[in-house]
Amino acid sequence: MPAPSRGPILVAEDNAISREILLHQLGLLDCEAVACADGIRAAEAWRQGAFAMLLTDLQMPGLDGYALAAVIRAEERCGRMPIVALTADSCAADARRCFDAGMDECLTKPASLSALRGIVERWLERVPPAPAPQAAQGRT
Repeated sequence: MPAPSRGPILVAEDNAISREILLHQLGLLDCEAVACADGIRAAEAWRQGAFAMLLTDLQMPGLDGYALAAVIRAEERCGRMPIVALTADSCAADARRCFDAGMDECLTKPASLSALRGIVERWLERVPPAPAPQAAQGRT
């Protein structure tokens, strides 16, 4: 499983039950996670933190998963964060649209714990650990 220094997983999911299930599953996998109820909040959280990966629902009000992925890809400056779409549909057209928006993989909901484990392990082993925080400099 991912090392703690990699940073938390960002979850963007507007359905409260789905969000709680994902957080519970990630906890079972010993992954730290931060959840947002919509794409706008997820984009704001991404801008403020160092996340190892994003799991995003595709259909959310305001900023959907496609737009969220496009925003992140347009603003990324320090490497490429893995983005995995969470979708209730397993249609090939949705997958193509996900990849066109800059996502790396699609996971059909509800995801089994083993499927989620496979996604997390596959993508986080490709992510370099986040840099260690610098020690605060004392005042002179």
